[in-house]
Amino acid sequence: MDIFQIPQLDYSTLMRELESRAFVSSSTGMGRRERKVALLKALQEVVGLINFAEAAKSAETSVKQSYSAEESSRREDSSPSQPEEVGSWNRFIDEAATKLSKICRRMYKADMTDCIEPYAVPSGPGRHIETMRYLASSIYSNPEFLDLLAPALGETSLTAVQNRMRDTNVIPPKWQETLRPHKLSTPMSRFESDYDSVALSEAAQSSFAVAHPFAGVQSIIRNMATRRQEVLNILQARAEIHQTTQAFPFSKDVCRPEQMALNKNELVVCDDTQLLKRYTIGQPKPEESDRSDGWSWEEERINHGFASELEGLLIDSSGKIWVSGDSRIKAFGSGWKSGEIDQQETGDQSRLKWTLNSTGYTHAFGVTEEAVFRANRGGTVAFWKQEKLVEHDPVWMSDEDSSTEPYGGRIKTSKRRTNGSGVEISLGEIPHGTIVVPNLSGTFGLLESVPGTSRFLCTEGIPEKMDIQLPKNLSVQALDLASPESSAITVGVGFGTAVSVLATHQDMPHCFAAAGDDPCVRIFDMRSSVLPEILLDGHSGDVLSCAIASHGTDFPIIFTGGKDELVKAWDIRHTKKCMYELATGTTHPKALGWHDESQSLFMLGRNVHGEAGYDWDEDYWPQRAERNSDYFGVPWCSSTHLIVEYRFKTDPNSRFAPQSHWDSGMDSGDEDLGSLADEEDLGSVEE
Repeated sequence: MDIFQIPQLDYSTLMRELESRAFVSSSTGMGRRERKVALLKALQEVVGLINFAEAAKSAETSVKQSYSAEESSRREDSSPSQPEEVGSWNRFIDEAATKLSKICRRMYKADMTDCIEPYAVPSGPGRHIETMRYLASSIYSNPEFLDLLAPALGETSLTAVQNRMRDTNVIPPKWQETLRPHKLSTPMSRFESDYDSVALSEAAQSSFAVAHPFAGVQSIIRNMATRRQEVLNILQARAEIHQTTQAFPFSKDVCRPEQMALNKNELVVCDDTQLLKRYTIGQPKPEESDRSDGWSWEEERINHGFASELEGLLIDSSGKIWVSGDSRIKAFGSGWKSGEIDQQETGDQSRLKWTLNSTGYTHAFGVTEEAVFRANRGGTVAFWKQEKLVEHDPVWMSDEDSSTEPYGGRIKTSKRRTNGSGVEISLGEIPHGTIVVPNLSGTFGLLESVPGTSRFLCTEGIPEKMDIQLPKNLSVQALDLASPESSAITVGVGFGTAVSVLATHQDMPHCFAAAGDDPCVRIFDMRSSVLPEILLDGHSGDVLSCAIASHGTDFPIIFTGGKDELVKAWDIRHTKKCMYELATGTTHPKALGWHDESQSLFMLGRNVHGEAGYDWDEDYWPQRAERNSDYFGVPWCSSTHLIVEYRFKTDPNSRFAPQSHWDSGMDSGDEDLGSLADEEDLGSVEE
């Protein structure tokens, strides 16, 4: 009898079924193909058991609530028995998540890469959202590859072979043949063939942000109209694209961008050098609106004082910038002043606020309004209460002092640090206390705060000494660090590889997006299931970054960036489709961040193709780029790292496009853009 035909199934029986169905023999008599089939079957059956357990948990919760509401006058012996604690079902789901991780690790170790493909695919319309994947241009533009393919297709010319491949959607159609829903849609966008203008227009007209209950009628109408227009701007990709290459003066393996953080007023990035770069986000100045690079933000720099590369970067709600590295955490006050740029030569860095000594706690860290946390292996977390922290002046190490060990351990020196110059050596405050999460045993990989709560999402990191580069637990867990006695709860499973990306938004604290080292992004709702609610399946390379634009939960849009050198925009609620792609200047979108106040998407782009001239073609285009120069309406590539702002506006400058920085004198396609702006709308969304 199948387990799902049993009318009642208790916790103990379900645990026995889990042990049985997750077991796959390691017998040498089983062939490779048979073992792979058995492992894949085990994955599916464990997912089925999780579905069953969640249904039982939901039913039990309802019974418990009904039981609590009953009158106490009923006789004790005749009252219904108290249902088993819901916590037992949570323990079962935790154990099931562990089984899934073990199966995936076996497949990974045996080079059975099927586990990388999504195995927990949600069923139902609009829950598994797929897009067309095209062959990389470096392959279909290779004459040798086309020569090999020509006889099989019965063609004699390379152009004919490419046309045949284009007809079968193996390679993309020309940009001029794709949909353009509005004449002001940026030429750096490429819309999907099934883009539904009518459905999106109707959805935008019905979406609005909830106004203050005491706001006047005119205020409510104005708020609704503004929100609708903001949504339309994103749906139609009406955007100006601003870039700066000045933050990273070198390319590829030098000054590589690592992390990005932003809040309402500022954006901060760090690379593998000693500097933080901070930008104030605001409206472009009129005299700078026509600049060739379009970047109007003034840059300020600060020496973070670590001898090694940073491990973490955050900005809290008050504007303080937090960074972690070696065995310390540092906080820098907001409102850096002009003239304090690059002051490490004099040792006068007055903006340093706090230093925390996190010796023994060197993993992920997080910040709330009340406290700072940093994790170690074994589920232990150190914390510092912000109200008790004491400000101090920086203490700079001189070259003569470079051999000292100022804070109880040797300084981990970066390859760019040949001496102690510019290293801040203050000891820092020891932790105010520690928390032990009883059911966590591994290392911490990611620690992402859930906005508006004291909860954090966490993943397990990859231990330094492992035979395979995969953590033991591939799930996402939630823990409340404000409650020292609480355990971690599994809130996301279905990953075949390490979870490398987490994204949340303050408007939707119950939801999060997550991605592993695969081409998919999974959307979870912590109120309903640990399995993905929606699977976004469209990148042709691993997903590197993700950002959520919620618009008050009325019209959530997900932006994802991948190694295919594309940023994709997804409508997950209304049409439930990928809408379009955005160009990244042939860089890898290392980080994405959504800025509500300016209606901008920020991207930290890492150059992977080196400087212009090396392994580039005669048109100064990287030969190994994922897309040809004509994939978008205007060619755009960068031979250095980038910070890019996609600013969505009602009336963007249609004659503007970012320049390839190796040729600042190029026209940037202005003439073509001018003609595009004069075209009639192609399937315009009604406004």
